[in-house]
Amino acid sequence: MRVFIECDDLVGVLSRTLDQTRRMGVEVGAVIADTGGLELVIVDPDRRVSNALRKRISLIEGVSSVSMR
Repeated sequence: MRVFIECDDLVGVLSRTLDQTRRMGVEVGAVIADTGGLELVIVDPDRRVSNALRKRISLIEGVSSVSMR
């Protein structure tokens, strides 16, 4: 599963997002960053955990949108 995060503070949002994934026990396979935001590749996501992670990421200051595919 891929998580797309649009944000204005790449370093801050990445740090807080990786902290959330660690706390939730979510394995991140890859992180891709560009000027518009971040993309995380989540390994073997559980549906409930993925939804909770999306909600938690959306609460991070500086995040404008979060989508999953």
